Amino acid sequence: MEYERKKFKTNPLKKQYKRVYSIWQGMLNRSRNPKQESYKNLSIEVCEYWKVSFGCFLEWSLANGYDDNKSIDRIDGKGGYFPNNCRFSTYNVQNRNATKKIGRTGYKGVKVNGKTFQARVVVNKKFINIGNFHDPREAAIAVDAYIDDNNLEHRTNHQLGLL
Repeated sequence: MEYERKKFKTNPLKKQYKRVYSIWQGMLNRSRNPKQESYKNLSIEVCEYWKVSFGCFLEWSLANGYDDNKSIDRIDGKGGYFPNNCRFSTYNVQNRNATKKIGRTGYKGVKVNGKTFQARVVVNKKFINIGNFHDPREAAIAVDAYIDDNNLEHRTNHQLGLL
């Protein structure tokens, strides 16, 4: 869908759509300041219309699923902020889509905990401890089982090709 560059009076829209404006500002800041750890070595571009016009971004947002419980999500995490690569989704969907650092254990959801390996997942921004295991592979299998048993929208170690 093509969006025409429209002139909007930003101030009234900014006040009426504070959260969308904040999302727009965050998107622009992330693209301009790639010093955040997750944006290092990525050249994140923004649609030219969105870059210069909050009104264009607002129009697209309202037509493409924005609500107060969702935020902007790039479908392809290596791609830029463009209408065909963005959506509004919940934290859990974004967590599933995010590029994850696997860490020292080589598995998602498994961290070293002293002499054992802790299996855990994040649900609604809270860590859920699944248990401690003597082997990191056993912990990864437990993470995957928890994800499957609870129908979570997370990618499993198996789906990531780690098991």
